[in-house]
Amino acid sequence: ACATCYGNEKEMDEALYLAYSTFKALEDSDYGKPNHVTYTTFLKACSRLIPTEGRRRKILSTVFKKCCSEGQVSENCLAQFRYAAPQDLFVNVMGGIRTVDIDSITVEDLPSEWTKNVKA
Repeated sequence: ACATCYGNEKEMDEALYLAYSTFKALEDSDYGKPNHVTYTTFLKACSRLIPTEGRRRKILSTVFKKCCSEGQVSENCLAQFRYAAPQDLFVNVMGGIRTVDIDSITVEDLPSEWTKNVKA
């Protein structure tokens, strides 16, 4: 719900706090860790709820890199990061992945470590 929240600045701040708190609680729980759906939804929430570009860039980068290190990058997660991140940030995070068009990058182009824990 936080990822699709619209409202005034206070409501958006509250939604972002709720999204972050939920994400963090899941990270710290014994119930289960964030999966590709969790990361995709949290990236979407960050892109919609963080109005300051510098802060949004930093958080999107940090969250996506953590998703990569956890092996949870799915097609949807990659698409959400591509949509949310400015082009220069997307290219920077993709690193050495070479393609003619960044829109054509798929999970098959990514290091297998980035996708190894995605369960359909």
